[in-house]
Amino acid sequence: MSEIQKIIIKFKSNPTSIRFSELEKILIHLGADKVKRKEKGKASHFRFILPLISVSISVHHHDCKAFYKKDTLKKLQSHNLI
Repeated sequence: MSEIQKIIIKFKSNPTSIRFSELEKILIHLGADKVKRKEKGKASHFRFILPLISVSISVHHHDCKAFYKKDTLKKLQSHNLI
């Protein structure tokens, strides 16, 4: 089993247990384009664009809030991406 498959299984079983870097790996593995959103000099917001969905995530102290992780999982599962 590859590393990304292990991260996906961990994400599906407990979405709040993964770090932002692992969530980022999943989204990029699925073919997402990562776009850094700059608002007044801040670069803490990222947007991941997939063909069917777009996910915005706010990152602070190298992690994001549980809400963003759960919302991302819900969107990915609703489009059968994971």
